[in-house]
Amino acid sequence: MKVLRWVTGFALAAALVAFLATPWLAVRTLRAAAARQDEEALAAQVDFDSLRDSVKLDLLRRLAGDGHDRPTHARELGAAVAGALLGPMVDELVTPHNLALLLQGHRVVTSAGAASAPPPPEVIASGRYESFDRFVYALKRGADDAPVEFVFERDGLTGWKLAELRFH
Repeated sequence: MKVLRWVTGFALAAALVAFLATPWLAVRTLRAAAARQDEEALAAQVDFDSLRDSVKLDLLRRLAGDGHDRPTHARELGAAVAGALLGPMVDELVTPHNLALLLQGHRVVTSAGAASAPPPPEVIASGRYESFDRFVYALKRGADDAPVEFVFERDGLTGWKLAELRFH
């Protein structure tokens, strides 16, 4: 009877560890697709509508003042005008190719920009659960760089999709 309890306890603990590791597996799969430059595999793990919306909201928030600055009428007007122009700009920036660059520690480039320089040898990665259904994976290009956060949302019981980007 004691053996059965130990086996059951071990099986439950292993299942819990495997369940908690699922976002790390999604990150690993996404980074592997980025390294292979497999844009189809990368796109399959991304909710592009949510991702583009998050980037647009972040840009609008920055233009209107991020809460630290008092919003002025000029900033509000500028944010309103910029909001009309953000759609095409964000659509060009949030692509499988640019996500692959970000996941490898590169800077994002547009069609008008030059190719990105190789990342520094040290790319610092970290991850944390923000809630049961949200996992944040952060990448920094060196200790002094601001991180780019990739926010994954649960997709089913064990699946995860990239749904938000945060630039600091």
